[in-house]
Amino acid sequence: MRKILFLDDDLIYIKKISLIFKEYQFQPCQTWEQAKDNLEKEKFNLFLLDLNLDSSNTKLEGLDLIRLFKVDYTEIPLIVVTNDQNDNTIVKAINLGADNFLRKSELEVLDWCLKFKTTMENHELKVALSKIESKKFPFYGNSYQIKKIKKDLEIFACTPNITLLITGETGVGKEVAAKYLHTKSLRRYKPFVAVNISSYSETLLESALFGHVKGAFTDAKDKRDGFFKQAEGGILFLDEIGDLSLPVQVKLLRAIETKMITPVGSDTAYKLDIQIISATNKNIEKMIAEGNFRADLYYRLKNAEIKIPPLRERKEDILEIIDFYLRQADYSLSIIEENVLTKLAEYPWPGNIRELKNTLVNLLFIKTATSKDIVDMECLPQNIRDNNHSNPVVQNSLDYKLAEVELDIIDQRLNQYDGKKDKTATSLGLNSDQLKYRIDKNRKKYNELVNYFKYIKQYYSE
Repeated sequence: MRKILFLDDDLIYIKKISLIFKEYQFQPCQTWEQAKDNLEKEKFNLFLLDLNLDSSNTKLEGLDLIRLFKVDYTEIPLIVVTNDQNDNTIVKAINLGADNFLRKSELEVLDWCLKFKTTMENHELKVALSKIESKKFPFYGNSYQIKKIKKDLEIFACTPNITLLITGETGVGKEVAAKYLHTKSLRRYKPFVAVNISSYSETLLESALFGHVKGAFTDAKDKRDGFFKQAEGGILFLDEIGDLSLPVQVKLLRAIETKMITPVGSDTAYKLDIQIISATNKNIEKMIAEGNFRADLYYRLKNAEIKIPPLRERKEDILEIIDFYLRQADYSLSIIEENVLTKLAEYPWPGNIRELKNTLVNLLFIKTATSKDIVDMECLPQNIRDNNHSNPVVQNSLDYKLAEVELDIIDQRLNQYDGKKDKTATSLGLNSDQLKYRIDKNRKKYNELVNYFKYIKQYYSE
């Protein structure tokens, strides 16, 4: 039974809710202190927070409690419950990190049930995805293009002072490529600091990059180190470099040329030892021609360049990427129907890896929500279902990957049963002859396709 912690000073209301939703176990608490005690002692699947607590019971407002909760208990989803009819309050709560909201005056049992269920399941998927993102994963893809890019990155990694520009469409994995270089670099034991230029306004970016001293501007109440300082000895990755304003371009150019930075409001310059890798999805040469980007900065940032092709130009990587993400979520390709895998492999993915990853998360969520044993065609978004483009290279890639997965499953079972083929066959719902046939068939297919891809690689490289 899933457990819900409910912080509300109205114990009668909590009792009423617990009687209505008997499939959940409710733990009542009237103050934040009681809530913290419970959170330390037990594991909860959901936290319900009344935004209108009696001020005599707590010194904190409901919105303040959201901030506190999200600092220490990110693994538990939060639904705010309120009598407040002001939509602005709900918007503030969501912006502070609440996962959903319910109004006490609108106690629709089915609606509340749905929100309990979807909030918990969505949060579980977010946590799983977060764990995937937090792991140091390899630069995925096994196409000849990606193999060449990896080799180039390894060469650049041996030159720790070279500036590198990584170009490509949104979502192709530019930051992943930069991280891959860092893992191979002489600077790999020093920081890797990533900055998304587009997420800062022009007025804040200079301070974010170079830091500031106390009193440098109105809100500068304390000294702050910038991203350059944080990356000391390591790599500073500047993403979306095409969004730099001209004034900041001048200061960045000077920092690269002199290898020194001056914090905002300071007269003292500091020498730093860092490597700069930048990335963009824009045509910088066109921006130079239009007067929106400095040519001297462009060439300073581009001692070398890596161009990452979009997924539609390396479709043989799609199944490799799908397999990687499924394995990180404790699944295998066998959780997805073969015809669905074909559709995924043939789709052009205008949003590239980012779109593919989000689609996989959505497919797994739909599978869970509909209690399906497998991801079938009904789970697919209509635009992918309607795509009818086919490619023999992609189909062969699919056959290759499925053969690899099936051989891997058989190998794991053989190890589990100490190499005894009869027990292995029984565990897979086969007899000994059928198991031998599966092994021989998949090995033959696997070896044939390995030779096929060697031919394709040689053909395209000539």
